[in-house]
Amino acid sequence: MKCLIVDDESSARQYLADLLEDIEGADVIGEAKDGVEAVEKINRLRPDLVFLDIQMPLMDGLSLIPYLIHKPMIAFVTAFDQFAVQAFEAHAIDYLLKPVESDRLKRAVSKAKHEWQKLVALHEKTSRDKQLSHVICRQGQKSLLIKVEDIRIIHKEGRYSAIETKQGQKLLTELTLDYFENHSSSTLFRINRACIVHLDAITEFDVQNKGIGTLMIDGSTAQSISRSRLPRFKKWISEKHHG
Repeated sequence: MKCLIVDDESSARQYLADLLEDIEGADVIGEAKDGVEAVEKINRLRPDLVFLDIQMPLMDGLSLIPYLIHKPMIAFVTAFDQFAVQAFEAHAIDYLLKPVESDRLKRAVSKAKHEWQKLVALHEKTSRDKQLSHVICRQGQKSLLIKVEDIRIIHKEGRYSAIETKQGQKLLTELTLDYFENHSSSTLFRINRACIVHLDAITEFDVQNKGIGTLMIDGSTAQSISRSRLPRFKKWISEKHHG
């Protein structure tokens, strides 16, 4: 679990870092000495858990929360107990009083791990259940929203995915082929590492002597099907044409 420590006292940061070093699974990836630096580092380093002092110069721990683009779990660490209500209203996962004892810190990390596991499980379930219906694409300087059902073929192109639509548009999107494969409708199939095709775009399909699959897209573009995907492809295309 990636941790970041925010405290205006260097001795307090070092004390907490030393304690965390002895806790399995807690990895300190950075420190910040005030609220302004904390906002920058949290948004850039994207920690899972932030140990956040409340009373600091320039900007206190509670005031910096609205500036966070990345939303980590937060455990407030303070010498004062009067901020507890405000802390939990800010959805803090824990509230630790200074000087923090080792066992108390271990319980805080354990609690954060448990909550993190629940969040990961929920995210995975939501991702599986949610089917992609539209894609944000780039065409020059413009951003376009296209329907997944209008896609005929998707190619890997550097760090982007290049999309050709049924209407003849050629667009780029930052969504990966892995994401399309896991979240798109059953009318799209990934035939190899670098290409996904729509069922309606396939005009011919053939398996050669060596077990290599090839297909034609709109009667003009040949694409190969990887050996590992060929059995699933044959089952998929059979089901779609007889379904």
